[in-house]
Amino acid sequence: MIIRLTNLPIFQDQVLSDAVPVLLFSGDLRVSDGVASGWIPISPKSHITKVQGNVVYEIDGQPALNFYQQYLGTERFAESYAIHALAVFEEMDRFYMRAPNRYDPESGSVTFFADIPEQSIVQITDASRTDILMASETSLQEAIAHYPGNEPTTALLVSCAARRRILGTLTSQEYQLVKTHLPSGLSCCGFYAYGEIAPLEQHSPTKLHNKTFVTLLLGDA
Repeated sequence: MIIRLTNLPIFQDQVLSDAVPVLLFSGDLRVSDGVASGWIPISPKSHITKVQGNVVYEIDGQPALNFYQQYLGTERFAESYAIHALAVFEEMDRFYMRAPNRYDPESGSVTFFADIPEQSIVQITDASRTDILMASETSLQEAIAHYPGNEPTTALLVSCAARRRILGTLTSQEYQLVKTHLPSGLSCCGFYAYGEIAPLEQHSPTKLHNKTFVTLLLGDA
């Protein structure tokens, strides 16, 4: 098993610079998860019409940068574009998040932290710090509601590092909200991540998320 104690993964007596830390659980387990971000769509639904991996060139046939500036304004976009992630819809009503990383005025493209499929439906989003905090509570409540047993024994909490930067001095309240709903005696741990992996709905394919809070509940079958 690889564990992460510092900025570099450590495996046995080696410090690795080109590796991915992985923690595996096995056995007869019951699991459930909850996913929430707090970001709310604020623009009409549009289509990705030209994209290469994580670089979006066109939305609804116009440069992606123009699309963003149309709804946010040029000055507001330049100051806070990283907050206004895209909600991405594929084959379900729920969406996952894609956060912008940078933009290119010459090509009109916007680069995101992960790929976005061509022809997927997207909306620009916004969020207040209150919305972000409440999403952690929603994530846990969703996981508890779908837990397929009497009571879980362990909770694993994963919060996007971007949430911490936005919350600032309110960061500790994210866990405090979750703590009020944790069953008595439940073991709990967690960490910040640069991308979260979880299904949007129970038993559906997993998605890579940005700016999202994921709860995983575990228990013996």
